[in-house]
Amino acid sequence: MHLSLAGKGVYDQMCAASVDGAAMVELSGIGDAAFGVFKEPVASIGFYRGDSCVSIVIVADGSQDRVVALAKTADGRL
Repeated sequence: MHLSLAGKGVYDQMCAASVDGAAMVELSGIGDAAFGVFKEPVASIGFYRGDSCVSIVIVADGSQDRVVALAKTADGRL
């Protein structure tokens, strides 16, 4: 997990980055805005809330449910 204090600016940069062979999916219920990229065996989520931007990457167990649960927990602690 990575936390940046640049908020939306870093989030926009993450959204603009392409991931080879994987589609970016908008997610609701996490932060001010969130996206996920899911390509076995990797699952990742980026989101921002206010001035904070968080990215979470899980390798080897790329479960979408697992990374979404982690992101919701992190969001609740910002």
